[in-house]
Amino acid sequence: MAASIAQRQAPAPAPASQAPDIAALGAGLGNAATASRTAPEGAADSAIDGLSGLFQGLLGGLLGGSGALPKAGESATQCFMYVVLARNATQAQVAPAAAQVQALATTWGMAFSPSMVRLADENGTDIVELRWSPAWGPMPVTRDIPASCAPIDAKMAVGAARASAGWAKLDATTQGQVSALLGGESNELSAAARSAFRAARVGWATMSAEDQAKALTDLLGSTAARPYVLSEPVDAAQAKYTLSGPTVKTGHAFRGITADANVHKEKFEDNQEIIIYSPKAPSATLHNHSVQQAADAAAKLPEASRKVVKTITLNAQVNPDDAYWATQYNNPNFHSYMTAGAAGDVTIYPDTTAPPSQDVMNGSMVHETGHTWSYQTWGQDTTKGGWVEWKKAMDSDKISVSNYATNAIAEDVAETIRAYGSSKGTPKHDEYRAMVPARFKILDAQLK
Repeated sequence: MAASIAQRQAPAPAPASQAPDIAALGAGLGNAATASRTAPEGAADSAIDGLSGLFQGLLGGLLGGSGALPKAGESATQCFMYVVLARNATQAQVAPAAAQVQALATTWGMAFSPSMVRLADENGTDIVELRWSPAWGPMPVTRDIPASCAPIDAKMAVGAARASAGWAKLDATTQGQVSALLGGESNELSAAARSAFRAARVGWATMSAEDQAKALTDLLGSTAARPYVLSEPVDAAQAKYTLSGPTVKTGHAFRGITADANVHKEKFEDNQEIIIYSPKAPSATLHNHSVQQAADAAAKLPEASRKVVKTITLNAQVNPDDAYWATQYNNPNFHSYMTAGAAGDVTIYPDTTAPPSQDVMNGSMVHETGHTWSYQTWGQDTTKGGWVEWKKAMDSDKISVSNYATNAIAEDVAETIRAYGSSKGTPKHDEYRAMVPARFKILDAQLK
């Protein structure tokens, strides 16, 4: 069960079968850009640009790309491996972009020249390009770099780890795990790990190789290297459905109160139906999601998780158990947001403030129905059956996707399903797979 978005602090651990779940509060050269483009007239290449162009042009030729050097007498068009920092750009954007990249390079101890960032023409569009240095490691998978510059940060962080004396002290498996953890370009787990690595690098040059190796290994299990809960938007495709109703059900048993309910039916193209209950006369002092929002969230679920859902209830009042859990968690402001049981019933609770965003709702439902799916698939005894294989996968992967996932094996399953289902079909999915391959392999086989 997930608490309200304001409920951010870690609660005291409690058994998964009893405690409410607050988890839902929340690379290679394949994409190297080697297309021809022309620098603005009058732009002069520095010596470092010329060397970079020579190296990368030759490399592009070896890769079979368009990296051949221009011939004598041809125009100034050259081919480089580059990423795009801005499109439809102006010269005024070049210096700030260079400063941002330089700050990252300084953080990770990488060589950088401002001349590596410049205004260029790409097929008739002015772009701010960053000529990629081979010393930084492989090109980012992401070609159009977001404002955060996370893909550049990721590659430089991995490069810094590999360049350290402690790297050679790690076995090959640990090296791969650290690289995957630091190198994710778009996920929040990797971003948290890089923040922790930055903090660990204070005094890095004076550390022994053994201490560096320990610091790198510790990232795999550090609470500072993980988000508390996953809160990324659900990027997976939405299933098609129709929504009918409402009809009225008198005397419906909501959690904690009996009241008349509006009843809607959500029907998917595969003929699955989910019944959605909402109060016919909602309280003026409480705020909940709409039926349409609930239906949209269900349509974002992984198919296997959606298949175990029978009903969604937009409850008529707050969770009557909140007072109990406030005591258990030593938090007088505790508020339940969403729960889901093994039977396939999802309940969403209102609040006196505006409900969380659609993104939060989508992610919460993926997490909550992850519990439903795992209990229905493996049973509720987490010491038997599929749970045993999952525990082996956890031990093999070493990395957990969030701190909340470490509270119990059931939470690890639900949070990992959150990462799996929310990112499927995107590069982020591949990033998570690289970090928790054994668990994703189980989900590949069973979460269909």
